[in-house]
Amino acid sequence: MSLTRATQTNNIVSARSYYDIMFRTSTSGVIKTVEMDFPPGTYVGAALLVEAIGIGPGKISHSGTTATGQTITYTVDNAVNIPAFTKIRIQLANINNPPEPSNSLTVSITTKNSAGNIIDGPTPTMTYSMK
Repeated sequence: MSLTRATQTNNIVSARSYYDIMFRTSTSGVIKTVEMDFPPGTYVGAALLVEAIGIGPGKISHSGTTATGQTITYTVDNAVNIPAFTKIRIQLANINNPPEPSNSLTVSITTKNSAGNIIDGPTPTMTYSMK
């Protein structure tokens, strides 16, 4: 996986924000899920899916704790083969930024098939900051 990025509309600690999670696949495969592991302190429990581009329609769910880091899983309704080097973007709304300033935050991205086997990742995004 390459060109991994997590960009947010607001980089103020504890503020609510939209996040764009972007990456390019390295391996072709039938992607059923995309797991996005957010840094500790980020609250994703009320996250909403805005759109997904480069991958089939689906829905999101969340797991984990704010203290240790939460995961948003995007599950594709009808998974199809995604060729290598495909650009994928998942836009999420209503995520609360972590409460502490940092210049080295990342989201770890993993793609899996319907059996739960890893296709690409886990791969951290380029770092982003909170102030």
